[in-house]
Amino acid sequence: MICINNFIDKQLQTWNLAADNYRNLATVRRREIVVDGAHFVLQFNPSRIRSTAAKITANEVALRPCFLCPQNRPSEQMIEQWRNYCILVNPYPIFSKHLTIVSQKHERQEVLKYLDDMAQLAVEMPQMAIFFNGSECGASAPDHRHFQAGGIDEWPLFADYKKFSKVIFESNKYILSESDETFRKIYKYYTIDLNNINEIKESIEQKLKEYKRDESMLNIITTYSKDENAINMYVVIRKAFRPSQYYADSCEKILISPASAEVGGILITPREEDFQKITTEDIKSIFSQVCF
Repeated sequence: MICINNFIDKQLQTWNLAADNYRNLATVRRREIVVDGAHFVLQFNPSRIRSTAAKITANEVALRPCFLCPQNRPSEQMIEQWRNYCILVNPYPIFSKHLTIVSQKHERQEVLKYLDDMAQLAVEMPQMAIFFNGSECGASAPDHRHFQAGGIDEWPLFADYKKFSKVIFESNKYILSESDETFRKIYKYYTIDLNNINEIKESIEQKLKEYKRDESMLNIITTYSKDENAINMYVVIRKAFRPSQYYADSCEKILISPASAEVGGILITPREEDFQKITTEDIKSIFSQVCF
């Protein structure tokens, strides 16, 4: 098991920027909106503007140094080694515990070849949800492969999913369910054996073919249930990177760039005006545009 609490505590004792942002997170404003029975928590978090407004075209990415490579990371940033990854404390947190798990190699953001790593991370960090943002649906570093992790108790999705999902496939390898929401299609794979991850991978690949997408348009959130000794893998195949509201002018603009956190029910609003004005209809519209 990875000792997350000790690692984060040590990091916050030695890195003022991260410590300040974690202190500020404890006082950020939040409000809840229920959309057709599904819960969303809005978080007014100005420090996340760097990620929400990130420019990730190939030209723009090529022109900036990769902030996940060791030579470009802050000198204060500590690492915890795990397999071929470096575990880092995210200095701009969404969650009370927020990690970035970075490949030691500078290689493009992909997940399907590394789905077993994601599942094993969930087993070794059962207090965290491990998540992946595809290079065209939320990753602010699409050029450097990485996962993130956030406290498992902070996601509205996990409690809600049981209420609005149904089983669509069952075998001795895994159970597949899907949500019946009209604005946010979420698949969930459930297995009690890590040896079945390859079968889950093949199923996700088939789903991508059906939707005519590739893994750049995937959000995946993975958790481990100690009580059931089971992996839960929530998969969203995306239509689009950002909704029309993101690009709108003046009063129509809502600066939300959906990634795994938003899919999981945590809507990050770095601008106060968006935090105050967003409605249930806005949320439906945003997710209907970016999710199938």
